[in-house]
Amino acid sequence: MTPVSLTAAFLGQRVTAPGGIGGECVDWVDIAINRLHGLPPVRANAIDWPRAILPPYLWTANAPLNFPPPGGLVVWGPT
Repeated sequence: MTPVSLTAAFLGQRVTAPGGIGGECVDWVDIAINRLHGLPPVRANAIDWPRAILPPYLWTANAPLNFPPPGGLVVWGPT
């Protein structure tokens, strides 16, 4: 499964990761990391994700001129 095919499979749906509250950006990321890489869910709010260690992913803080690469997962912050 690729990030694009995973996204297509859930397009337009509200998702809830196992143990998640549903409809949150971290629910989607937990589903993606599990289905794409077999990683367990991260039990954290979006603000806590910079401390998550998830090989093969790298954390990149948002900045005015950066954009997520193809296949990148976006976790919104507290604001």
